[in-house]
Amino acid sequence: MTLRPDGMKLDVYPESTGRHKLKIYAKASDTGEEETYSEVCEYQIHCKAVSREMKVPKDLINPVGPSWLSERKGLREASQLDPIVHTADGRCSFRFRVVGHLDLMAMQGDWVEFRVQVPRSGLYLFSVYAKDKSKTGNYSFVCNYLISCTNPRAGWPLYPLKYTSWKEDYDLVEPLAGVLPANRAVSFKMRIPDVSQVSVGGRDTQDLSLDADGYWSGCCSTAECKDLNVMVQVDPGDRSRSFILSYIVESCN
Repeated sequence: MTLRPDGMKLDVYPESTGRHKLKIYAKASDTGEEETYSEVCEYQIHCKAVSREMKVPKDLINPVGPSWLSERKGLREASQLDPIVHTADGRCSFRFRVVGHLDLMAMQGDWVEFRVQVPRSGLYLFSVYAKDKSKTGNYSFVCNYLISCTNPRAGWPLYPLKYTSWKEDYDLVEPLAGVLPANRAVSFKMRIPDVSQVSVGGRDTQDLSLDADGYWSGCCSTAECKDLNVMVQVDPGDRSRSFILSYIVESCN
C-alpha cells in the first residue's frame, strides 16, 4: 500500500489462485493510535495466476515508500519516491532530510543517507526506524521500501555476523563486507556508546581508539587468521568482553 494526498493505492499479490476476499479498513488520519480501524469496503478477487517474482516479505509494514505520514514523523525530501526501488547491480541509496526532533544513526547535519548493497538477486525489505530525541526507549518504525534486483550476476559480500549483544544504537562505518581479504591491514570504525573499550581480535588483539566524535577506530591485520571478532568491554573494572561482530577472512589458497 502506498499513500497519496487524496487516498491510497493498494497492490495485491495473492499467494494462490482462486477466489479471495479483500477487506479494507480505515480510520481518520487525525485520530490517536488507540483508535481502532473500521471496515469500509470489501472486494472479491479472482486470481488466475500467481506472480513468482513478487513474494512480499512477511515483515513488510504498510504503507510502503515515502508519504505524508513519514513526513509527519520527521523524514522529508526522500531521494527515492517510489515504493519499489529497482537496482541493476544490487546497489542503491536512500537519502532524507530529518526534522530536528528525530534521531537516526548515520546522520550528517540535517540529512541521513543509507547505502545498500544486496548479496544476490531477489526482493528485499529496507526499513527505517527512528525515535524522538526528547524521549527514551527503543527506535520505532518510520517507513520502508522494497528493493528489487533481478540481475542473477549481481552479488556483493555479506555483511558481518552480528551477535545478540549488538545494540540498535551501535553504528558500523567500516568494514561493511563480512568477508575480509587475507594478509591485509584492515581499518575499523564504529560508534559504540557506553562502553569502556572496543577491541578487534585475530592472531593478536588490537584495541581501538575513541575519537572526539564518539567513534572507535583503528587497524587490525588479517595475517594468519580465519576470522576477526569485534569485542566490547563495558565496565573498566571487569576484564570480561562480549562479542558483537564477526568477520570471515579469505583463504590464501
